[in-house]
Amino acid sequence: MKKYMRMSLLIVGALLVLLIYVTGLAHTASQVQGTEAYTPIIEAGEVGIDVSTQTICWTVADCTRLVEKEDINSMKSEPQNFDLTDSRKLIITFKQKPLPQTVNLQIEELPQYSEQWSYSQRDSSPLLNYFSMLRNKPIHIELPKEPGTYTYNMLVYWHGNKAATQGIANYRFRVTVK
Repeated sequence: MKKYMRMSLLIVGALLVLLIYVTGLAHTASQVQGTEAYTPIIEAGEVGIDVSTQTICWTVADCTRLVEKEDINSMKSEPQNFDLTDSRKLIITFKQKPLPQTVNLQIEELPQYSEQWSYSQRDSSPLLNYFSMLRNKPIHIELPKEPGTYTYNMLVYWHGNKAATQGIANYRFRVTVK
């Protein structure tokens, strides 16, 4: 009887340590890390597309100091162009955790085009956030049907506890649809 009692206590203790570890890992995974915005992976079929990145702010303190007059939608650098002949779809994937909460996409040459995606995360439960981030699903975007060169601008937001902005980044890339 004592043997089973010790074994039960040992199992409960091990599970408790594991839960504390995973909860700590989950809390860390819900906060942006490093000093620069995460770079997404963008692909069109077999073609990997390089993206220009502008980190606008990358910590809660940094984003709080963000000057409202700054135009966060403008990026000065000209992106490299990628010719696409076989693909009709772009796939955008964020691998680093946490995932952004909101992704806004516009095409400069098509002013009426605007898309927005949101990843659902619950700040009140870091453990649930962590497991939902493990199921990261890429964003699929249909390319324009008309041949031509298109410049994509992606404004992305990361939010933390109580909706405080943890990071804002602007991404830019260009493709030629043939």
